[in-house]
Amino acid sequence: MNSVRTKSILMIEPDPFFAGIYASKFAQERLGVEVAESLAVARKILRRKTPRAILLELAQDRDAGLAFIREVREEPKSFAVPIIVLTDLADRTVIGRAFSAGATEYLLKGHFVPIETVRKVKKIVGGRLA
Repeated sequence: MNSVRTKSILMIEPDPFFAGIYASKFAQERLGVEVAESLAVARKILRRKTPRAILLELAQDRDAGLAFIREVREEPKSFAVPIIVLTDLADRTVIGRAFSAGATEYLLKGHFVPIETVRKVKKIVGGRLA
């Protein structure tokens, strides 16, 4: 059974506080969000549905997160899904590695309030949310 919501976004965020803030802001913009607290949970979700975008926090395990981006890009049903890294990691090397792995965008949590992030995601995803 595929329960894809037309406007679904997969958010991988281990911190329930941040996940809740962002999920409520996406909901205000009428965008469905499914939160995965780990990469393992995100993989299970991706096996059953393809989101319109993926938001990924890299801070907990940077190397595993970068490998996850490469996995998503190698999977035919998800290779074109925008992957937006939303993190506190401002290291230029990490940013470069994220883009090399296949990230669409790299946003720093401290540079935007959550509603600005939601609007940036909407712009990146564009017509995919229609």
